[in-house]
Amino acid sequence: MTRARRRIAIVGGTAAGPAAAAEASRTDPDADITMFEAGPDISWGVCELPMLLSGEIERADELIVFEPDQFKDRYGVQVETGTRVESIEAETLTLDVRSEDGQVSTRRFDAVVLATGTRAVIPDGLRTDAPNVTLLRSIGDARRIREQLRDHSVHHAVVVGGGYLGIEAAEALHIQGVRVTLLQRGDRLMGRVLGDELAHVLSDRLTRAGVNIRFETATGLDVRSDGRVQAVRTAAGEKIGCQAVILGAGVAPNSELARDAGLALGVADAVSVNERLATSAHGIWACGDCITQADPVTKRSIWVPLALPAYRSGHVAGRNAARRGRGKPATMKSVVPVYGLRVFDTEVAVVGSDREGLRAAGYEPVDVYASQVNRASLLEHDRIHMSLTADRSTGRLLGGRFVGGAGAALRANALSMAVRLGATADDLYDLDTVYTPRIAPMHDVLTVAGRQMQKALGRGGGRE
Repeated sequence: MTRARRRIAIVGGTAAGPAAAAEASRTDPDADITMFEAGPDISWGVCELPMLLSGEIERADELIVFEPDQFKDRYGVQVETGTRVESIEAETLTLDVRSEDGQVSTRRFDAVVLATGTRAVIPDGLRTDAPNVTLLRSIGDARRIREQLRDHSVHHAVVVGGGYLGIEAAEALHIQGVRVTLLQRGDRLMGRVLGDELAHVLSDRLTRAGVNIRFETATGLDVRSDGRVQAVRTAAGEKIGCQAVILGAGVAPNSELARDAGLALGVADAVSVNERLATSAHGIWACGDCITQADPVTKRSIWVPLALPAYRSGHVAGRNAARRGRGKPATMKSVVPVYGLRVFDTEVAVVGSDREGLRAAGYEPVDVYASQVNRASLLEHDRIHMSLTADRSTGRLLGGRFVGGAGAALRANALSMAVRLGATADDLYDLDTVYTPRIAPMHDVLTVAGRQMQKALGRGGGRE
C-alpha cells in the first residue's frame, strides 16, 4: 500500500528555513513541502547587509543564493513569499496563512518546522515609520538607505546601538562619505562582552577612523511636518541633527508565533527544543536563530543567534520532520558561542558564554590580558589584544576576546576548539603555532595569553 505524501510546512525562508526544507526533501523525496516567507526574498543572510550598504557588494541580488523558482526546481519545495503564518493550532498542526493579497486560508500539515529567526529590538521612544529611519534587517532596508545616499541628501547619520550590526552600519555609512554619530547606552562600546580594556581599544580605533562615538541613550526623535526625522533626542536633553537614523540596538528571538501556539519558551524567550530540535508540541520542530542551544562548557541552555549553528540546526530539524521513523534521528550538537566582525581594518572576536552563565555553572572565571604583534615586528605590523578567561581551580579555558589587526578574529577558531575540548591554560601555552615573519610572530598572542594565565593561576612551567 502506498503511503500518503507527508505534508511539511517550513515557516521562515531566510537561512535555516531553506536548509530545513532542502534536508526534508533529501530525506523524503516524496514529501509535499511548502516554505512560507513573509518577505519577498529567500535564502539570504543578514550578515552581508552592511557590505551591501557600503558598496563592497554592488548588487542586492548577489546576496540571494536561490530565487523561489530556482529553489523549487532544485528541491521540489513549493515556496510562497509575501506570505505570513499568523497562527498555529498545535494539536492539529493547522496554520492560518495570510497571502500577499491579504486573503487568509487555513492549511493542515503533518509536520511543521519553525525557522522564524530574530526580530529587531526597538528602544523605547523611537519609531520606525519615518522614511529615513531604518532597521537594516532586510535587503529592502539596505536598498532604501542606498537610495537616500545616491541623491546626496544624507550628510550626517545617527546609528543607535553599538553592537555588531550597529558598528558595521557605522563603518558602511562612513565608507559612503557620510558623517556618522554612534550612540551607545552606557559607558563602553561592547563592554559587556569585551571587558574594559578591549572595549577601550575598540572605541579608540573607531574614533581614529572617524566615527563620533557618544555614550548616551537615545530617547526620542524630532520629526518634521513631512514625516522625516530631523534630530535624535538623548537622555541628556541634547538634540543631534541628522538626515538618517539606523536602529541597531540588538535583536531578540522571533518567538511570538510559537508562544501564541502554546509552545514552551526557554532562555531569552527563545523556543525551547531538545537535541532533536523537537519543541514541546508533537509534530513541531524549530531551528535557526529562534531556538535555544546547549553550551558544552556550562551544560546550560543558551541563545546564540549565529549563522553556522542556524544552518546546521536547519538540517537537523528538516531531517527529523521528514523521516517518519525511518533511519536514525539527527541530533544537534552543543554550540560554543563565537562572534566576530571586522571594521576599519580592526578585527573583533568573542568566544564563550558570559560570566554570569559561567558562575552559575560552578566555575570561578579568571581573566588575563595579553598583547602581541600580528607578524614579525621588523615588518609592518599591527597588534592583537586578547583577554583570556579560565577557571581558577582547574585552569580549564572558558573563553576569550580579541581586538586587533589582521588575524585577530580567526584566532578565535583555535580558542573555540580548545574550549570545546576542555583544554587548559597549560595546553594553550604548549600550542604549536605557525611562525613565518610575514604571517605571524614566533610567540603568538594565544601562547602569550596561555603563559599569562599560568602565572595568574600559579600553574605550569614554561619560560619567562
